[in-house]
Amino acid sequence: MIDFDFCTKEALPMDEQVFHETISEIVSAIKEAGYDPYEQLMGYLKTGQEYYITRTRNARTLIKNLEPERLQQYVNELRLKR
Repeated sequence: MIDFDFCTKEALPMDEQVFHETISEIVSAIKEAGYDPYEQLMGYLKTGQEYYITRTRNARTLIKNLEPERLQQYVNELRLKR
């Protein structure tokens, strides 16, 4: 079980379309920086350390707007596609 206590209060509920647009931008930025999105997102969720998320294309700021539970669900979906 991942502890989400690190998450900021900035994360607000968002509809699916906005979530997918935001996470797509984050994943693209992670890939552009040369990293594996699954590994980086999982590291972020496990530790709460923002250094797992690149600053490229403002991804580090964008991820703070996502609900951690929804992000965990997305990472689980990524894992299944691997």
